[in-house]
Amino acid sequence: MDDQEIIPPEARPTADALAKVAQKAGIEASPQTQQLAQVSGAISSISVADLKAHIAHEKEVRELIKVFITESLVDGVDYGKIHIAKDCQNKYNCKNEYHYSKACLFKPGAEKFVSLFHLRAQFVRDTDTYEMAGNVAGLFCFECQIINQSGEIVGFGKGACSVAEKSGNVNVAIKIAKKRALIDAVLTSGALSDFFTQDLEDMNLDGGVAKDDKPAPKSNKEKVEAIIKEIQVCKNIEALTKLKPKIMATLQELPAVYQTQVKQIAIAQKTSINTSQNDKPVK
Repeated sequence: MDDQEIIPPEARPTADALAKVAQKAGIEASPQTQQLAQVSGAISSISVADLKAHIAHEKEVRELIKVFITESLVDGVDYGKIHIAKDCQNKYNCKNEYHYSKACLFKPGAEKFVSLFHLRAQFVRDTDTYEMAGNVAGLFCFECQIINQSGEIVGFGKGACSVAEKSGNVNVAIKIAKKRALIDAVLTSGALSDFFTQDLEDMNLDGGVAKDDKPAPKSNKEKVEAIIKEIQVCKNIEALTKLKPKIMATLQELPAVYQTQVKQIAIAQKTSINTSQNDKPVK
C-alpha cells in the first residue's frame, strides 16, 4: 500500500505547499507542480459564496446567449450545418440529419458576438504556428486578438490557410486564415463550443460539400441552352407536356429576349412532332 492510500486526503500536502518545500530545499519545482500551485492558489482564493454567485451569473449569461442566438442570429447566414457524409449520393439536397456537422459559426455570426460584448478584433501574424508547421511556403497564419473597450486583450484565436488549399489565390487564403482565427477566438473567448463548432464552410472536407465546391449559378445563356436541349429531345407531345412546368419555371428566370427564343423553339418542336405523327402511314 502506497503513502497516498494511508494518508487521509485532508492531511495530504497541497501543490502550493510542495512548491514551497522544494523552494526552501533549493530544488526547482517541476512545471507541473508550479502549474498545480497556481491553480490551487486561484481556487482557494475564491470563497464559497463568491463561487456560488459566479456560477449563478454564468448560468444567467448562458441563458442570455441562447436568447441572442435564437433571436439575433440567422440560420444559413450567421451559422449553419455543413454536409460531411463521404458517401452520400445526394449532397446538395440531403435530408439525413446524420450527414451534417454540428452547427458551425460563420464569420457574420462571429462578428455579431464581438459587437454584442462591445469588443473588437485585431490580427497579428502567428509566427509560432508558422514555424511549428515547418515554415511552409504559401502558408498564412494569423492570431486574432479580442480587445475590450479598455484596450486589454481578453481572448485570442488562431487560424491558418495555405495558398494551395485555395487554388493559388493568395488574397483568398489570407482572408480565410483571418476568418478562421476570428471564429476560433470568439468560440474560445465566449465559451461557445457547446453551441457551435469551428466554421467548416470554406474547408475541403473529405467527401463533404464545401461552399466553394458548390456549382456556380448558371448564366442566362447556359439556362437557355440547357432547356432547349431538353425540348429538342422530346419525341412526342406527352414528353413535351411533362417538360412544360420546367420550361415555364425557366422562363420566369430569364429576360424577355431569352423567353422569346425558348418559346419559339418549343413551338417549333411541337409543330415538328405533330407533323411527323401526321405523316406516319396508317396501318
